[in-house]
Amino acid sequence: MNGRIKALDNLNISGNLPSMPQVLVQLIDICHAQDIDLQEVVKVVTKDAPISAKVLQLVNSAFIGSRKNFTDVGQAIVFLGADVIKNLAISVSVQQVFRRVDPNGPLSLDRFWHHSFQNALLAQNIAKTISFPSASEAYLAGLLHDIGKLILWMAFPGQYAPLLLKGVRCHDARLAFLEQEKLDIDHCEAGGWLCQQWQLPSILGDAVRYHHHPVAEVAQALPLVKITALADLLSHGEPNDEDIIETAHRLLQISPAQLESITAEVDDQIALIADEFNIRIPSPAKSSMERDKGSEEVHKQVSLGLINRVRDITQLTGTLEELLKVESREQMMLVVEQSLKILFNEDSCLFFIWSDRDYTQLQGQVSPKSSLSGADQFHFTVKSGGNSLLERAVMNKALIHSFSSADEQPRKLSLLDQQLLHLFNKEAFSAVPMVYKNEVQGLLIIAFQQEEHKRFLSQLTPIHILAQHAAIALYLEQFHLQQADRLLQERIDATSQLARKVAHEINNPVAILKNYTHILKIKSQNGKDINSELATIDEELTRIGHLTEQLQDLATEQAARQSTTIDINKLMATIFELYTASTAEECSADILFTPDAANPTAIANEDSIRQIIINLINNAIDAVSHKGRIEVKTGTMDDRVTIAITDNGTGIPKQHLEEIYSPGFTTKHNGHSGLGLAIIKKLTEEMGGSLLCQSSSTGTTFSIFLPAEK
Repeated sequence: MNGRIKALDNLNISGNLPSMPQVLVQLIDICHAQDIDLQEVVKVVTKDAPISAKVLQLVNSAFIGSRKNFTDVGQAIVFLGADVIKNLAISVSVQQVFRRVDPNGPLSLDRFWHHSFQNALLAQNIAKTISFPSASEAYLAGLLHDIGKLILWMAFPGQYAPLLLKGVRCHDARLAFLEQEKLDIDHCEAGGWLCQQWQLPSILGDAVRYHHHPVAEVAQALPLVKITALADLLSHGEPNDEDIIETAHRLLQISPAQLESITAEVDDQIALIADEFNIRIPSPAKSSMERDKGSEEVHKQVSLGLINRVRDITQLTGTLEELLKVESREQMMLVVEQSLKILFNEDSCLFFIWSDRDYTQLQGQVSPKSSLSGADQFHFTVKSGGNSLLERAVMNKALIHSFSSADEQPRKLSLLDQQLLHLFNKEAFSAVPMVYKNEVQGLLIIAFQQEEHKRFLSQLTPIHILAQHAAIALYLEQFHLQQADRLLQERIDATSQLARKVAHEINNPVAILKNYTHILKIKSQNGKDINSELATIDEELTRIGHLTEQLQDLATEQAARQSTTIDINKLMATIFELYTASTAEECSADILFTPDAANPTAIANEDSIRQIIINLINNAIDAVSHKGRIEVKTGTMDDRVTIAITDNGTGIPKQHLEEIYSPGFTTKHNGHSGLGLAIIKKLTEEMGGSLLCQSSSTGTTFSIFLPAEK
């Protein structure tokens, strides 16, 4: 026991504990999301000191060439971008975990990596099968279940090698027995201890610690321990083994058919993971620790691949920053062309960008400095089932090449594809969809000679990142254009509404003027005095002048009118005269004015009241039949002055009562704008008053409540 504690203490003191693998797993999940949240990336990275240090080291390096010195990890992550951070995390994690492992010893890192990913995927599939609430936690447990082997190799390199050689010929449970016998600790307990040092959840550490315990004991444990133990058994056997079938049913009530489903396609998934990580994983052997011939060269290739991948990403950081600053698609195309020059020494590329609002037509475009001529003649319609590589790239949202790999049939090129090669005068091209928010924003075409295709394939990661950032630039440009169109339309709508409002209000005094010119004609013929009518005409012309002032700035509402003390009865009598002065033939309704004997005075604006009352009386006239009845009353209620206009028309339908004050709503025809009641309500509220409508099949009453003079 003392030897175990001493060995673990020695490892702890050495300061070479590997970076926490859950940082890597979380970053991969976040960075593969459709909408990457950089703040989530910041939260994950800042939990890990080695990765945080590497981020700051990279962002402040001379290679990046930043114009400022970063000291904040969060700002550095935003500057570098999620993909750079993900690749950096992979590099740091691999280097940290494998730093002390001797590549010339019996420990095969490729086998270890394969076995770890195999268990991770099996554990994840088991978790999904039994509806375990956290499949990602099961994945991490499977990934870390044998991490103790690396810890023991680092702590006891001389003593552990003979055990590994013996363990090659037996199950890992036998290796755990040998470890315990010779080292006083097995790889399960060492892995559980490491999880504790990493401050991982205790339930995860238990899954690592107990995955080789007897089935009878594991059956009493929590589900994550059972999942990890079963995953390890499956990785060393076949789903149709009787022992595995019996254990699966005993631990988690999993059927043989479910076992087949759990193990299906795991090897293919491991291959995909290897491709994503740019790490070579060999075929599985009998033991996860058996060494392949020539693996030293493989390790060199892996390390070089990781270094090159990070280098490729960092080469683009300046470009990506520029792409986020561009203000037009011409600037975007120029930046992308310059980046391709750095990566491939290519002088030109071609962009296909949507030319219609329905997103069916793609039009060829190049930067202002491109030497490629005739690009604007290239355009095509994207149709489902199209036979060109360009259409397939757009429909599938996936990169596609005109060339074929050695094990593929030669690709059939459409006439459009062939013409594209003639345009570039090159032998091959790749069509890279520029995708953002899961929508194709355009298509990037890169052409090169056939012998250069391998070099192109080695640069796919920076190509995808470049295309994604170009897509963001295109999306932002389109978004800004749509915003500008929306703002313009809103201004046009506001202008139109205010113009309709002014026209609506001018119609009232114009109608009065028309009526009074008729009266003047009759009185002048009879030699009667017309001074009163002339005064009324002057007042209405003044009102028209005030209304037309609003036309000076149609986009701006006029300031609220000033309120003064108003003799309501006197003002109503003046308005009443506008209607009673009409000839009998022209008056379509009997209008009665009943003033309040208390002679109420209100704090209001005279022009606003005139506008309100004239609108309401005109509405009432429209509502009643010929020779209908309209009554106007004034009164007081508490600290309010009231004006009520009542007609005996057919009333307002109940379903319309809630909408009558909405701008544009009207049940009238013949060009009515539907603004009258909206204007009335606004003017009333500007004076501190309120408006009430009561209606039935026998008529309608509009009541205006205004502040009374105290």
